[in-house]
Amino acid sequence: MSSEAVISSLRKNHFHKIIGFDIYPQDWIATSKLVDLFHRVPLSKDKEYIETILKICLQNQVEFLIPLTDPEVDILSVHVERFKENGINLCISNQDSVAIARDKLKVFNFFKESNEILTIPTFEKLDEINTNIFKDVIAKPRRGRSSEGVIKFSKIDNLKNYLFDRDDYIFQPIIEGTFITVDTIRNDNGNHVSISRKELLRTKNGAGIVVELFRDKQLEKIVNNITDYLGISGCINIEFILYNGKYLLMDINPRFSAGIGFSIIAGYDFVGNHLKCFQSISIDEEVNYESRILSKRYVDIINN
Repeated sequence: MSSEAVISSLRKNHFHKIIGFDIYPQDWIATSKLVDLFHRVPLSKDKEYIETILKICLQNQVEFLIPLTDPEVDILSVHVERFKENGINLCISNQDSVAIARDKLKVFNFFKESNEILTIPTFEKLDEINTNIFKDVIAKPRRGRSSEGVIKFSKIDNLKNYLFDRDDYIFQPIIEGTFITVDTIRNDNGNHVSISRKELLRTKNGAGIVVELFRDKQLEKIVNNITDYLGISGCINIEFILYNGKYLLMDINPRFSAGIGFSIIAGYDFVGNHLKCFQSISIDEEVNYESRILSKRYVDIINN
């Protein structure tokens, strides 16, 4: 969902030849018309994936590789050095920070002792939950994405029966609050820029389609602390739930958000500055943006 905004930003502000790849045929991908070349590739979990991507990069003298989805980030983060040896800059954060960010239990354990960064109570086993305190529970895959596999139950016993043989889930109390998304960038010199939005309408897979831009210095400080502690490089997305005036850390996504286009509209070129982070070039300073409501629409495209 971020691809059009990323490609458009590269087209507008830079002079790159852009090669796109996807698991589906080109005729199925509307944004394939926006790139110079398109390649269909295997699933990231397939053993041929890395060799295929590397071959495409070498054939086309690719200098920068920007994965846009979580499964790609997962596998590519393990092979950063291999791409680097072939002159290809893999534009994602370091492997250790990705490993923490992509595991909800590791995120909780990493920050649970912090007084500055509040987390949603997270449990590895249902038996650890105090049912006198937490009534309604949500189960999430530890390394899930886009709300896939999420299960909500009002009775913990029902959840136990449903997940009796699974060990790849974490469990959290259901908290009814406001969903907050922050697009943020950090370079290796510790410079930060963030743009925050409240998600007023979301799709079932967690993508905001109507949002309200806003600024909160307290939130920006929390975000800066998170990215500093993890040693983040480049642009990532962090999600919170605002509950009783407190920001509870929900997810850290080590990639562009589905709504990165909203932040670009606000006036900051996250895509171009993301590339700068991997060129050892200083990133642009923060911009002043107005509090306003933005929405996303869908259009029909004829592909052939």
